[in-house]
Amino acid sequence: MTRLAQWMDRAIEGLWLAALVYTPLFFNVYSSRVFEPDKVALLRAIVALAAVCWAIKTLEHRRVPQDAITQPDAEVDSAGVKDDPASYQNGQGKVGAWWRAPLVLPLLLYAGWYLVSSLTSVDVYISIFGSYQRQEGFLTQLAYIVLGLIILFNLRTRAQVERIITFCVATAAPAALYGLMQHQGWDPLPWAGDVTTRVAGPAGNATAFGNWLVMVAPLILYRIVTVATWLRDPANRAELDDYDGPRIAIYTISIAAQSFVLWLALALIASNQRPDFGLWFILPTGILIFYALTFLYANARMTHALATTALVALILLFALVVAIIFYTQSRGPLVALVVEMMVFALAALWLQRSRVGLSLAGVACAAALLFLVVFNLPSSPLASLREMPYVGRLGVLTQFDIGSGKVLASVWQGTANMLISDTTRLAIGYGPETTYLTYNPYYPAGLQNIELRNATPDMSHDWILDQLAWGGIIMLGLLILLIFAFYSFTWQQAKRDEWLPKQLLLVALGVGISGYLVTLLVSHFTVATYTYFFAYLGLAVAVGYFGAMRASPPLATKSADESPAVESRSTWIGRRTRRSWSSVASYDEH
Repeated sequence: MTRLAQWMDRAIEGLWLAALVYTPLFFNVYSSRVFEPDKVALLRAIVALAAVCWAIKTLEHRRVPQDAITQPDAEVDSAGVKDDPASYQNGQGKVGAWWRAPLVLPLLLYAGWYLVSSLTSVDVYISIFGSYQRQEGFLTQLAYIVLGLIILFNLRTRAQVERIITFCVATAAPAALYGLMQHQGWDPLPWAGDVTTRVAGPAGNATAFGNWLVMVAPLILYRIVTVATWLRDPANRAELDDYDGPRIAIYTISIAAQSFVLWLALALIASNQRPDFGLWFILPTGILIFYALTFLYANARMTHALATTALVALILLFALVVAIIFYTQSRGPLVALVVEMMVFALAALWLQRSRVGLSLAGVACAAALLFLVVFNLPSSPLASLREMPYVGRLGVLTQFDIGSGKVLASVWQGTANMLISDTTRLAIGYGPETTYLTYNPYYPAGLQNIELRNATPDMSHDWILDQLAWGGIIMLGLLILLIFAFYSFTWQQAKRDEWLPKQLLLVALGVGISGYLVTLLVSHFTVATYTYFFAYLGLAVAVGYFGAMRASPPLATKSADESPAVESRSTWIGRRTRRSWSSVASYDEH
């Protein structure tokens, strides 16, 4: 790889990490819309820069003869094993044509039909460039898909995989803390709406905030399990005597500084009684400092003391994320969280062939489902629990005759009437971002009694209806094809691989998307959630097909007389072939 290609490769990674950090955290109080359009503009800029870097890297590879290209970029983990992207192969040999990679064709077909539906839209300009409300037109959709393809084709090392996970998990911390501040009434910003009863975080909407947290929660679970199992592996007992106090102190100070910088940015914005548009850069700069400081611990070499500290911090973070999801009081994220934890446990135990663990988890999941069913019966014996704060929302999952449930049912009714009124548009859709233009003739008569008459829905708050309204049956079919291809690929790769961290990561990505799809049944996508959706698709292919996460020998060298009994205890569930956990989070920067 030439020097220029190396720099472009590093720039590409830095930009996709920036997209994963900025889209959830950034908002602009000095603009008219504050949240979604501003996030869209920033994402488009980041992806455009990444695409330019990718093009330069590709041209550089073609310009220089292959025999003249050196490969100095092999990353060396703490076990002394080179993690060389040039040597990667998929499970069936060297990677062939680029279009043969999993999910590439479904992604391109979906993008292609998005363009066709935009060109045949009732308003071509809005469908391509996006509406004033959200700007979720073809250009924005293209940015999501290109981001996924950039990750898919450029992520090649385990260090990069772990950095993505670390940045996603780290981003959840300040977002959840901000939600806690809102719940406690400590938010320095004077929002017009009530963000104490239902926290909205940096998403500006309680449901959108919960949807994004639901996507990050499985990655936190993955990191908790991997770090906990690393600590239990006898191969890592050599690290028990490592004194790591200074490094832990540096990492702790870095994390505290990250939180302080973001809080200071909010406080500075809130301190001005009159809006000063010249201060627009304060929050982006604070997020940039947060982003830069994350690199300090993104490649930490694992030791016993550091792993113990990280495990405690991760458990606390997961508990905080769960609490904030409850504080959003949104039914979709609450149900998705329950589904995620059940599916993650069942899939992990099934992959490990642990009959006892799988049986116990199955009983627990069945009990949880039975509780939800009984809790939602019209004459449920548990009806009194519906008055409980937060938990009570789980008892109104099927309630669509009052409150927000009635609003959703009315909006769905209008969208369904709009779709069946024109068979041609049912097939090809009315065009992306045009619902607010085409919905009014089908506005349900009773909706104005619970919503403002001028509050025309711009989305159906259901991903199936939204896909039908925007791109018709063809767009919905292509999206379902993409989702089905993703699940089929990740599950086959998870079953075929024998290394547990890789299996759990693929399961976590699948669970994250599953939870997100559950939330979209009663809500709509946002910039942050769609960014993570396509990033997860690209990450899954990079890990499962291109081999971006491979096992390496244990950190500690085993003696020749180590007994099989010790080896069998190193697995976390049941008796299986030993996995190496030594370098789950142990990497040196290249």
